[in-house]
Amino acid sequence: MDAKRLLILLVLLAGCSPTTSGSFCQIAPQLRYRAAVYEAMTPEERREHLTYLETGQRLCRWRAG
Repeated sequence: MDAKRLLILLVLLAGCSPTTSGSFCQIAPQLRYRAAVYEAMTPEERREHLTYLETGQRLCRWRAG
């Protein structure tokens, strides 16, 4: 399975999570991927992921890493 398909699978599975209510910080995991996954992302996917991480840093005090 290539990295892009794995990323899509992870996103789809995250949507199947039993937790459907709560604050962003309660339900959103701090997603980190291997370099190969980032390299397989389109520029739009990278922007969306960066926005997601920045939101977590701002709202949940996630640490950049």
